[in-house]
Amino acid sequence: MSGKLAFLCGACSVIFGCTTPPPPTTTRREAPPPLAVTNPEPESPPIGHNPAPPPKPSEVRDAVSRVFHGMVTVDSEPKPSFLVGDFNGDVSQDLAVIVKPVAGNLSLINDELAA
Repeated sequence: MSGKLAFLCGACSVIFGCTTPPPPTTTRREAPPPLAVTNPEPESPPIGHNPAPPPKPSEVRDAVSRVFHGMVTVDSEPKPSFLVGDFNGDVSQDLAVIVKPVAGNLSLINDELAA
């Protein structure tokens, strides 16, 4: 009986040990569609927000003089010499001005300790 048992164990190991496992069942997935690149709509100003009218050239000159302490002046040669817009997206008007140094102040403007 032990011979039959050994033969049965050997046969089972040959039969079950030598069989190849079934291939894994995988489902083929479709690649996701590419992401659409869109330009977002600019944010609208808050309700009740009325932007101020653009500044007058005299107001721009006064502001430049106040901020730069008379070291530069508005360069009135290029037209326009200043632009108003929300350049940084904070829903507040910003001012970009073309300036030139007042005669003799260029070295002071380029100083490492200039304000």
